[in-house]
Amino acid sequence: REGNMTSMDKMLLEKAHELLHLIMIRRLKKEVTNLPPKIETNIMIPLSEMQRYLYKKILMYGSTLVDDFETSDELKKRASEFKALASILMELRKCCNHPYMFHGVDENPSANTDVGLITASGKMTLLDRLLVKLFAKGHRVLIFSQFNYMLTLIQ
Repeated sequence: REGNMTSMDKMLLEKAHELLHLIMIRRLKKEVTNLPPKIETNIMIPLSEMQRYLYKKILMYGSTLVDDFETSDELKKRASEFKALASILMELRKCCNHPYMFHGVDENPSANTDVGLITASGKMTLLDRLLVKLFAKGHRVLIFSQFNYMLTLIQ
């Protein structure tokens, strides 16, 4: 009986590999010879008015935590404060991407227009202008983000 189970498992595994091979392409970078060289450019852009407002609010909330963290001596208290500071840093990163990443920031989501979505974020404004120029020249663009919701906003 045990021998039948393992042969059955092997057969199912082989079938799964065959099905996955049909829909997945696995390549190594060295196998693809026609890749253009990667160009990376850092562009410093200002925050929008809404982003500046939210950024200041997050910093004001976090300022007491920073002061407490510097004066704290207890190890457990420091660990919880460190987690709180890490959370604040994550909130600041979200704010720098787009203010609509926070729930409740967009007062009327049903009336959300493309223009309002774009102008609410400095990054989105630049991305909008940049993509138009790149597509006009025939470039293809691949966008990565650590925040899934940011990709949803871009889409």
